[in-house]
Amino acid sequence: IHLKQNQKKFNHYMYRYFRYSSITKGPKFVPKLYTTYVMKSKTFDITHIGTTSDVQKRLDTHNNGFYQYTKNRGLWILAYKETFPTRTEAIEREYFFKTGAGKEFLKSKIK
Repeated sequence: IHLKQNQKKFNHYMYRYFRYSSITKGPKFVPKLYTTYVMKSKTFDITHIGTTSDVQKRLDTHNNGFYQYTKNRGLWILAYKETFPTRTEAIEREYFFKTGAGKEFLKSKIK
């Protein structure tokens, strides 16, 4: 039984990290990367910090009014981003950006 559970986990892992590519006609290794991003409103002097695996899609959803916080705050542009191999690292960096030291770091990067 223990061996079957490990095999299930391995199969899930392989499914998640190998995607089918129509160009190569077979599985292709596509690592999933996570991005911590900082968006800045063009209209107001505010920023939004978040984590995602697809930055362009998230930027589009914010600009199209799918999120309550960013809905009525004008057009959003990507001001800064960092990419990480794991979701945990990306979330830790997001939490850092929301601290006082993180905000000072972002001020030096975003002008």
